[in-house]
Amino acid sequence: MVEELEQLHHDGSSFSQLYLVEEGCELSFPSSVYEIMNSFSQTTYRVGLSGLPGLQDERIPLMVWQSCGFTVHSIVVSAMESEKPLFGSLSSRQNDCLSTFIRFCGVVGSNFGEPKVIRSHSLKLLSTLLEAEGENPSILEVDVFSLMVSLTYSLPSLFNGEGPAPLPSCNIQDLHILRLAFLAHLTQLLASLPPFSLKTRDGFRSPPAKDCRALLDLLQVVKGDPSVLELDPAAVWQDCIVASLGFLRSAALFYHYLSGVGAPTELTELLPPDQEFSHLVKYLGLPSTPRLLLDSPFSLVLARRWMSHPELRLGEKFSYVAAVPQLVQLPQDYSNLINSISSFTCPRSDGEESKTPSMCLVCGTVVCSHSYCCQAELEGTSVGACTAHSHSCGAGTGIFLRVRECKIVMFSGRTKGCFESPPYLDQYGETDEGLRRGNPLSLCQDRYTRLHKLWLNHGIAEKVTHNTEASSGFVPTEWISL
Repeated sequence: MVEELEQLHHDGSSFSQLYLVEEGCELSFPSSVYEIMNSFSQTTYRVGLSGLPGLQDERIPLMVWQSCGFTVHSIVVSAMESEKPLFGSLSSRQNDCLSTFIRFCGVVGSNFGEPKVIRSHSLKLLSTLLEAEGENPSILEVDVFSLMVSLTYSLPSLFNGEGPAPLPSCNIQDLHILRLAFLAHLTQLLASLPPFSLKTRDGFRSPPAKDCRALLDLLQVVKGDPSVLELDPAAVWQDCIVASLGFLRSAALFYHYLSGVGAPTELTELLPPDQEFSHLVKYLGLPSTPRLLLDSPFSLVLARRWMSHPELRLGEKFSYVAAVPQLVQLPQDYSNLINSISSFTCPRSDGEESKTPSMCLVCGTVVCSHSYCCQAELEGTSVGACTAHSHSCGAGTGIFLRVRECKIVMFSGRTKGCFESPPYLDQYGETDEGLRRGNPLSLCQDRYTRLHKLWLNHGIAEKVTHNTEASSGFVPTEWISL
């Protein structure tokens, strides 16, 4: 590996020293650093599973690895929303976060999990990807990228005897993990994409049809329909190229920070999908054509196994194409929004009108806020309808529009929140919180876009904290009862 990197004019010596530890020993840290690492791992578990873990809970490493995969994917989606290239546009905070987090995950297995537990996790993850048993989720229910991240950290433990889990070294083993994950993701795409294009796209560079023919064999296995063999293989491959860019971006970002190998300069610019795909697969060491990707006879065998899962349902709507999630679409005229919820009644009363209906801007659900009648019990504590909905919809983070007051409410946990100006303005460009002036209000798209960006970049918690510190002298609001 070092020789190959030196031949490619990369810094092979630094790469080889990246995770150098004494053979058979785990990394040791000062007690103060270890306590911080342990606190972070426990918090990840507590937030992800809504419970307090034991000191050596077996699920802690898995939760940390899963959160790493989610963090990488979130940053990729944020770059997509800003229409920025994958590399070269990350903020210093994002860069430090990924650099530290991805390397921290490498030592979780040896410091916060018994060797036999990490090996057990690795075997279970492999079983999820290679077996089609009823107790395992079907291929359509698996987050392939997060599973790939977890396998990258846990698989080396199978080859280290009874010793602690070694650190990942981005070797040929990781390349095989990536290739297997890409095949699984491609299978998901073929099972879920809408009708494929009938002809190739103009100006789109792709391999000749003969190099794409193997993709139709895989498609036939997935769909179980021989008629798919009559499709244009190059056109189908082009559809897959565009749809797989989200997965490849996430994988490139992950392995970039794990290995320290610099990305090509081409990926620091916005590129057309065909060119970006070409540079991404080259950087990741993946085949660029279906003929090379599916050259193993076990590829179709594995695909048949995936499609034979007893719980697999092809008719269900799944989407595996990375897309920017959006807040709910609001009407331009505020009076239309008021009319749309005018018939909303308290769900726990006999047709009684709700005094403070609040709309979740993430999913569109309207709840009866600030009312004792709709309080729910959350882990033994009575909470308001908004707090309860935030727990189920956003893992404790929520953003609501109080329709009859024209006011935004943000929640961060059960006991913290803040009010924010609404995205509706009158003809003078002013808000009307409380609807006291009664002027007609229209949606300001710029304000709503800023609100969307704040939510998309997980900035609500920080916003709540800043507002709380700035208004420390005011009478505190009982957010848990809202």
